Amino acid sequence: MSISNLYKLNKTEDTESHNALFIICPFCQIEYFLRAKFGEDILFVTVPGGVLNVHTQEILGMREFIKREQITDVYLVNNISCNFIEEAIAGDKEFGLHCEKQFRELSKKLSGDFENLSLKEKKKLLAKSNVLTQLECLKSRSLFKDETSQININVHGIITDKNNEFQIIN
Repeated sequence: MSISNLYKLNKTEDTESHNALFIICPFCQIEYFLRAKFGEDILFVTVPGGVLNVHTQEILGMREFIKREQITDVYLVNNISCNFIEEAIAGDKEFGLHCEKQFRELSKKLSGDFENLSLKEKKKLLAKSNVLTQLECLKSRSLFKDETSQININVHGIITDKNNEFQIIN
């Protein structure tokens, strides 16, 4: 996919906002932006960089929350203005967070694709790669599937930036 096709401007998806959970980075401060697009009743879970560590207890707690709140749609959100994304591209000092490791590994894999791209285009590409990687992991492990209830949980990805652009990835 070309960088020019990466974003679909101002596209909202039909969601039952009271049944939507958004996983975001607490440092990106994008709650207002997402509420403007999806409604006031959406719920948030924050993790650094918006990157889940699926090998920890946070996933089990999230599963319980999803079941209790009858969440039907989970959105993994990466903002291209996230400092963790930019620091991974620049190779800045790490602080030992899981999201830093994830972004750096993906940045190394994408290094050949980064040639001749602007910093903004690199950040878009890294954010999209991260969201797709997380979606693949969550879907393949069936972490949000609950066989004991009638709730079908859909997992999506969103890439945003400060210019009110975003793309929903299914």
